[in-house]
Amino acid sequence: KLRGRSTLEEQVLDSERAGDWTAALACYEQASQEDPKIMKNHHGLLRCLRNLGHLQTMLTHAEGCMNNFRHETAFFRDSALQASWRLGRWELIEELLSKKGGTEERKRTFDFNLAQVLLDAKARNDLEFNRNIRRARISVLGPLAAAGMESYQRAYPFLV
Repeated sequence: KLRGRSTLEEQVLDSERAGDWTAALACYEQASQEDPKIMKNHHGLLRCLRNLGHLQTMLTHAEGCMNNFRHETAFFRDSALQASWRLGRWELIEELLSKKGGTEERKRTFDFNLAQVLLDAKARNDLEFNRNIRRARISVLGPLAAAGMESYQRAYPFLV
């Protein structure tokens, strides 16, 4: 190593690159405590919780952020939806889908559409399922096309 001591941000990058989500989570927790208003720390923390499978904690943190950071409601709602459908919390998904969330009302995200598709599948509502699956596909095309122009590694998260 050329650097003597890594900054917290460098430690996070090194940990994420190595797939050490536990170490990255610890860094994001520390950074969030130092300055709770920095959104990228909450985003990273939620990503780590998801990758570690700590879904209930992810859900709790996302809901707290939705209450504390109203201007970022759409992002945090998507994180809450991801955790909710993985946990099978269908009533909560319905509640989250009915909440208004900033710019998301104009453009639904993939996670929003996917949650709706899963509810439709659970309810065996074929007509809505087909309509919402088309919406989900369309919502991922833009980011996938942009990421695909850069590299396969950048496009991979949109494919899985």
